Amino acid sequence: AWRHVAVIAEQSLWAESFVSSFLESARRENVTVIASSTFDAASPASRALAVRELTDSGASVVIGVMGDAAAGPLLRSARDCGALGAGTAWLFADGVSPAALSEQAVAQQLVGITPLSELLRGSLSLAASAEGSESHGRFLRAWQAEGAQPTGACRNPLFDEPAAFAAPPLLPAVAAYLYDAVISLAVALARAGPPHSGTAVLRELLALRLDGASGLVEFDHLGDRAEHSSSFRLTNFQQSGPASVGRLGSGGLHLSRPIEWRDGNLPPRDARLSAGGDVVRRTLLRLSLGRGGSEAGAE
Repeated sequence: AWRHVAVIAEQSLWAESFVSSFLESARRENVTVIASSTFDAASPASRALAVRELTDSGASVVIGVMGDAAAGPLLRSARDCGALGAGTAWLFADGVSPAALSEQAVAQQLVGITPLSELLRGSLSLAASAEGSESHGRFLRAWQAEGAQPTGACRNPLFDEPAAFAAPPLLPAVAAYLYDAVISLAVALARAGPPHSGTAVLRELLALRLDGASGLVEFDHLGDRAEHSSSFRLTNFQQSGPASVGRLGSGGLHLSRPIEWRDGNLPPRDARLSAGGDVVRRTLLRLSLGRGGSEAGAE
């Protein structure tokens, strides 16, 4: 069980906001962040320094906050510094996704470059997802019924780009959230009425309760999605490729298949931090991502 983590993030506004929310959640859940570092994605020296801070902390569990483009170079630096070997676990925000494995095709053409799929093996990624819910199913059926054409063949030029769809054709994962965002703002504008002042629109938006395409839509006092209306998909980068292994929502974490860790079937132990020879206890990590306040337990 884990209660000590390190955080490493690329230098960007998105990552900075995410880390700020995570640190706040960690304090609330009594999780100790024993190291927190940032790196310039374009600077090898910056990446090496950030990774060195991780290894010096002794952390075995790392929260990674970065985009797909930054993941490969950073993980190679981590491997070279011993921060990616046996006994470690990396948990990524949604910036690192299964789509990142597209780098593998390029990497295999470069002699001596380890594919990203191998570097990610045993890691986890948590991303907002409404797929599999009753609300998303209703949204998908409505999309498919529009014009009696199969998903992916929509004549709307907004969705003509083939890269937006996987095979078999599927709606982009963010479609339900985009739909709910537009509907939520439209409802708030309608209820606020002319002259649609920002204060009035925000007030109506914060009071909104909507049965949307991504499920129940409600916001907290800061305008973020309320945690009880948030749902996440847990992806495990396995030997055979990325696999959905569970869902995280208001009811907690529900695993649908075993997680493949870097060491096999056993998750890494918590970091053993020494202070005057005393070993800090190992307990449970409750991982809260952003404003979702979601919890992921590892056994």
